[in-house]
Amino acid sequence: MTENKENIPKYLVRFHGRGGQGAVTAAQLCSMAFDGPATCMPTFGAERMGSPVASFARMSKDYNKVRTNEQVYSPQYSCVLDDTLLEDVDCTAGMVPGGYLIVNTCKPYEEIREIIDKNNPPAINVALIDATNIALEYLGRNITNTLILGALVKVAPQIFALEELISAIGEQFNPKIAQKNMDAIKTVPDATIIFPCDDKIKVSFEKDYKKEWSHIGLGKLGAAELDKAGVWYTDAIDGGSTRVNTGSWGVSYASFHPEYCIQCGSCVFICPDLCIQREFKDNKWQIVGVDAFHCKGCENCVYVCPGKKDKETGEVHKALTMVMKC
Repeated sequence: MTENKENIPKYLVRFHGRGGQGAVTAAQLCSMAFDGPATCMPTFGAERMGSPVASFARMSKDYNKVRTNEQVYSPQYSCVLDDTLLEDVDCTAGMVPGGYLIVNTCKPYEEIREIIDKNNPPAINVALIDATNIALEYLGRNITNTLILGALVKVAPQIFALEELISAIGEQFNPKIAQKNMDAIKTVPDATIIFPCDDKIKVSFEKDYKKEWSHIGLGKLGAAELDKAGVWYTDAIDGGSTRVNTGSWGVSYASFHPEYCIQCGSCVFICPDLCIQREFKDNKWQIVGVDAFHCKGCENCVYVCPGKKDKETGEVHKALTMVMKC
């Protein structure tokens, strides 16, 4: 008797990370660990370390259900490698009722719930794991992609088993790195805490959850409404880059020390994001600070700043220095 292909499950997973955290590799490992047809694909915005990145995995025993290479707009599982993304990106967008949001965080559930509820998601389950500390202990780096997959195994063992994930890691990485990741993910199931939704909705893996419109909302600003000189500092409209918190991309930001500034303007010309703030004083433009909302922490301004020499000690103090985020 032939199996009804309409009843064959289709698993849809979306990964949210920052450039350099391995979100794309996580999707690849998903397709490798799954025992059947699978596809994976990434999407990039600004290709820079720290910028928001998303990747997708589509898996099913029925090849026809994974043939498309489009993004996963209605995932059953959304995996967040960095909890700061919850403030910048709607990681629950398009999630199906009864799905799972898996978040790498050390924050309490109540705080995470408050953040995600701002986007009015459907009734979804939440799984939390402090993957960062595990990664630092076993890998020595904050790379949490394999660990978030270990959490996925706990909430969705029907997709692939831990042994299958370990086998995929062995194929993907060199033996030394693979062994560190294998040792790390064995600790993940016990470290993952699941918070079920109150409605106790069970997600269907056969149903096609295609949203009527699941891209961006209608009525967004077009080119005609934007200032042709640039959209970073536009007072007339609230749109474009003024809404994008690129300051969250980096691990550090530039701090301005006016007592050491000689007003040479080198930082103004080299900043790729127009983050050096100026005011017109005494009939000339003067540097007064840094726009932390858009500063990505590239350090270009620090490199070009000549600083000011202390007359007594001869030590040069830079007017711009980098400050690590807590």
